[in-house]
Amino acid sequence: MNDPILEWESYSHESIERSEDWFWALGAIAFFSALISLFLGNILLALIIGLGAFSLYRYERQPTDPKLMVKITKQGVQLNKELFTYEKIASFWVEDGNKDKPAKLILHYQRIFVPNLHIPIIGPTAEEVRQLMLQYGEEEKHVETFSEVIFETLGF
Repeated sequence: MNDPILEWESYSHESIERSEDWFWALGAIAFFSALISLFLGNILLALIIGLGAFSLYRYERQPTDPKLMVKITKQGVQLNKELFTYEKIASFWVEDGNKDKPAKLILHYQRIFVPNLHIPIIGPTAEEVRQLMLQYGEEEKHVETFSEVIFETLGF
């Protein structure tokens, strides 16, 4: 049985409205980067730049449902229908919020790609979440990786 001990509705990511100028800038940067790659004889890099820009364009244009149901259970942390078990959560960190940003539960999950899950805490207090998570795992201060800083700065 996967009965929630604590649950709240959050969002999977902050929706940032991209202007048309942003998309034009993406296209121009990708085009000129690919052109320079071709000029230097690196066809593969030009192809990767083109595919990356196209993927980013498609990702930003598709409508998404940012709603996320978060449940902390005895088995793990459940995000919508996906369960992240405590056995695979290496550590967690509860980052206190401020006026601009809500508190966040950061899970360091044992996987290669995107090992850190950032979950905004909306509803319960950060201390409630911290005390509950301490029953199941170890709290370890999370230091943002370089890629996380870049992605946050760029609004992803």
